Amino acid sequence: MDPSPHLRDARPQEHGELTRIAHAAKSFWGYPPSYLRLWKPDLTFTPRYIERHRVRCAVLEGRILGVIALVPLDEVGLWEVDHLWVDPKAMGLGVGRRLLDDARAWCQSQGIERLQIASDPDAEGFYRHLGAIPVGSLPTLIVGRTLPLLELRL
Repeated sequence: MDPSPHLRDARPQEHGELTRIAHAAKSFWGYPPSYLRLWKPDLTFTPRYIERHRVRCAVLEGRILGVIALVPLDEVGLWEVDHLWVDPKAMGLGVGRRLLDDARAWCQSQGIERLQIASDPDAEGFYRHLGAIPVGSLPTLIVGRTLPLLELRL
């Protein structure tokens, strides 16, 4: 049996599990509960969100290990990685890389030229290791905190 997960489109009824994974992955980095409460809307998947966007998940033996969601931005040829979360129990197993590689291949097949990523500071090294380059930073709801803004050129 292949020990690596297979990738497939997420299903609207999986919104609760995808939300659980997003919260668990964000919590993994030791953020205080007050931050996690502030970010709750941004970490929540809804059935409608899954129906309207490109949402893929990595699944092994019926268990979702990670999820990636892509959304188009206003600029032609530019999309955004809106979500990329890996269950902490599966971190370090290559799940995030597989999800990002899948997204990259799909974007290339669609003629999309660039993927933008507003990265958590703890994930910046992961994205840069996979070829993303820094293009700026974005302010957050937390005063004095910014997110690295990265881009993958396809």
